[in-house]
Amino acid sequence: MLLAAFASSIMGEDVGVVELNDHGDLVQMEWSLFGTVKSDKEFQYRGIHFYKGVDEREVPTILNEGCSILILDCGATLEQNWREFVRCDVKVAVCSPVEWKSMELNRFLQRNGSLYGVHSWNYWMPFGNERVRKCLKKERGIHSELITYESNPFSPSQKNIMLFHKTLNG
Repeated sequence: MLLAAFASSIMGEDVGVVELNDHGDLVQMEWSLFGTVKSDKEFQYRGIHFYKGVDEREVPTILNEGCSILILDCGATLEQNWREFVRCDVKVAVCSPVEWKSMELNRFLQRNGSLYGVHSWNYWMPFGNERVRKCLKKERGIHSELITYESNPFSPSQKNIMLFHKTLNG
């Protein structure tokens, strides 16, 4: 949400967030925001298009709807949605800062580390853990950035704004 809010409100882009997993987070978000859930697959909030529970086969249709930036939320289903992810211009993997959950990333990198330039991706850790970050750098050669906590995901802090600007604009 932070990245979508940045791209929409600060960069002025037409942004879409595509929930490419079955977590149902966007249904919960819609309920929280509006007190109801529409039956269709999309809702808008603060100028951002949110696409709920999208199947990989629906992505080309969404691409044609005209958003200048699409954010694919693969959740923990990255390996199932691998083809869509590797087609992205900018790849961001949000990693858990918790040591026992960081093992998922380690296993993923062990299986796929030689594919698709994983070392050039952007790795972000919310609420960062320096020990996990150093371990990723030492064991996998992966640089990661810390994302600071935001009480309002639609109002990113200056620190996160700088990270998002660097990520999207090189």
